[in-house]
Amino acid sequence: MSLSDKIRKTRESWVKVGGYELQFRRPTEYQLSKMYEEGGITEEKLLACVVGWKIPGNVLEPGGGGEPPPFEFEAFKEWVEDRPELYIQVTTAVVKIITDYTAKKGKAEKN
Repeated sequence: MSLSDKIRKTRESWVKVGGYELQFRRPTEYQLSKMYEEGGITEEKLLACVVGWKIPGNVLEPGGGGEPPPFEFEAFKEWVEDRPELYIQVTTAVVKIITDYTAKKGKAEKN
């Protein structure tokens, strides 16, 4: 694993959303600032923070296997966009990850 992969890994966390486990990668502060410059944090940009899943194949597609297939962002996007209640939970979870990080960072800076 490269050093950049290790650094990215520090921004990743698994979160249970709608009964499924999804892996999120918090955007860097630079990425967040670019999002704001480019029209704000949109739902599309929040979805892009999902980088992994533990969703059985038979949930993702009829007749699929029981093991989670390798993560594919485009497949995840297709799947979640057809589930509005889950879509909202995913975007809310990413916002919470960003907010929690910002609060934790603010506390550390005060000390």
